Amino acid sequence: MTFPPGWVAVRVGDVARYINGRAFKPEDWESEGRPIIRIQNLSRDGAPFNYTTKDVEERYIVEPGSLLASWSATLDVYVWSGPQAVLNQHIFKVEPDLRLVTDRYIRWALTNALAEMRASEATHGTTMRHINRGPFVAHPFPLPPLAEQHRIVEAIEEYTSRLDAGVASLRRARRNLARMRASVLAAAVEGRLVEPEGEWATVTMGEVVADSLLGLVRSRAEQRATPPGVPYLKMDGIRTDGRILWDGMTYVSAGPGEVERFALRDGDILFNTRNSAELVGKTGLVIHPPQGTVFNNNIMRLRTVPAAMPAYLNAVMNSTQFKDQMRAYKSATTSVAAVYAKDLMRLPVPLPSLPEQQRIVQEVDRQFSILDAMEAAIDTGLARADRLRQSILRDAFAGRLVPQDPADEPASALLDRIAAGRTAR
Repeated sequence: MTFPPGWVAVRVGDVARYINGRAFKPEDWESEGRPIIRIQNLSRDGAPFNYTTKDVEERYIVEPGSLLASWSATLDVYVWSGPQAVLNQHIFKVEPDLRLVTDRYIRWALTNALAEMRASEATHGTTMRHINRGPFVAHPFPLPPLAEQHRIVEAIEEYTSRLDAGVASLRRARRNLARMRASVLAAAVEGRLVEPEGEWATVTMGEVVADSLLGLVRSRAEQRATPPGVPYLKMDGIRTDGRILWDGMTYVSAGPGEVERFALRDGDILFNTRNSAELVGKTGLVIHPPQGTVFNNNIMRLRTVPAAMPAYLNAVMNSTQFKDQMRAYKSATTSVAAVYAKDLMRLPVPLPSLPEQQRIVQEVDRQFSILDAMEAAIDTGLARADRLRQSILRDAFAGRLVPQDPADEPASALLDRIAAGRTAR
């Protein structure tokens, strides 16, 4: 790449010291002490921390405001905003050479460099992308004059602050859609979504479920990413909005008798019996499953009696009213919660006539289709914002975001002066 006058192309390793975190093992984790910064604590809001009371070397200690660069999984740059902590492996603590770069400039320039690395052949791995230290420190790094670095950062932060405000607004709208879906289902099961036709009965799940079956046990070692075998639906294929995703299924071997017994068909309802406390009880309606698809043993397949439409029962089971009642029956340990069949079958179900169930399902589908279109528009906006953010950084570090000032001391002169000082010493 050709840089403007006064700029110099150096390497990522020339402008900072990069200290990899300590290799903490699970047996080192404690419930008190200093937090251990792992990748999920940087990339995911609310991710729980592990702690340690061990004495660690000074180089692994992270102070508030420190710059951190993840070189595995996320490949991104973060400013640590928590208390004093210790750093786990797979993350660099970045100590910039402030003679060459400002701390704000290196944050943005390194963010752009890691985006370039993500898109290059320098990264490795399929399930967890990472970049080795050699290619990381050797990656090109644009070095403008110090005065221009300040102007670049001011421009980046002005543009990105506007983008951040827009993205926050879109994410709020996305969260509102979830509440709107919940409101539609609440109205559906309370008889407020369509004009009621007659009396409703209150029955139990056991009275509307004709058949229930837990799925097929297959270990991780028995699962394959591609055929041969039959598609194997696991609990992560059930979404929290009552739908089922057929993408990303694994494949398992199953005999003809197993396929006949465990195969899914249109109208089946799938109930996630074991998961985290937040996700247990996810329920989805089977629509057009791939031929021969079977399901995991953490899922219970339900088939309804003629008096209950599967789509209507799916709406009931995804309503906040049903989930609130189900919560009383959750059996939980520290990491896993379960809802057993005997408890599920006790839960009440509001049941109108079949014609009214049909009208309720049609109205739920109509309103959900509107919300789906709104969600797609929001996702398009978020993707556009991400592309614009990348474009801002590309322009910034190609010298196109702010004008150059001939009065700035060239970066080459700064490098020469530092080299002369080093020689004199």
